[in-house]
Amino acid sequence: MAREIVKYDNKLNSISFSGTGITDNLVKLFYTIVAKARDNGTEIVTITFDEMRRLTADKAHYTDQEYKELVKKLYHVLLSLRINYDEGENFGEHNIFIGYDSSLDDKKIKIKTTPAAQQLFNNIEYNFTRFELNEFVNLPGGIYAKQLYRLLKQYRHLGECSMLIKDIRKYMDVPETYKTKDLTRRVIAPACTTLINNVPEFITLRFEYSYSGRKAIRVRFHWTPEKRYKDQQLEKEMKKRGYEYDGQKKILLFKQ
Repeated sequence: MAREIVKYDNKLNSISFSGTGITDNLVKLFYTIVAKARDNGTEIVTITFDEMRRLTADKAHYTDQEYKELVKKLYHVLLSLRINYDEGENFGEHNIFIGYDSSLDDKKIKIKTTPAAQQLFNNIEYNFTRFELNEFVNLPGGIYAKQLYRLLKQYRHLGECSMLIKDIRKYMDVPETYKTKDLTRRVIAPACTTLINNVPEFITLRFEYSYSGRKAIRVRFHWTPEKRYKDQQLEKEMKKRGYEYDGQKKILLFKQ
């Protein structure tokens, strides 16, 4: 797979996959569509069945009926996703994707984003989440690792993220029946371990709970923040001149 970048407005991270029947394969396909929707306006987004097979990697060959069922499940997820806003007097809710077409003859998936969703994918300069599609789809460990990965990527330059447990349940589609110990053992700890072992950026990733009395209400994640591109370039230039540069404090520390 070519080095393809997923980039979208942070608002997309607030959508809930709860009740959509999302699976690990479907979440791979969803973010592949998100990558293709970037700066694409309202043009049709297309994924070939060959791309689907490569991304899902379940089988070397799908029957036409198996393709058809997978496509239907994917569309069910896509067409159920909505963004909402509440700005006092102004509030509303809109679908992100609209309609779909597919054919067993040309073996392609085609879908369009709605006009209301253009802000999520087009001309984004601030408040965005960005990551490599290849790194995302190849993460082992199932859907929870991928969901945590994309949530933490929003804070890649900050190196910390604090989320209410109810939001983790919502955004990662965690069963309501999971108590805190189940959330730790079956969701957060395995997902963190996967990121630590497979994504260099998250090698220092740790998490801890915040409590209200004896009840855990929030999870804080922290790791070494990713350097911004301009800091990387400045650091490289300063080292050539014999300086050490602290990207967080934006100062020269000393000259050799």
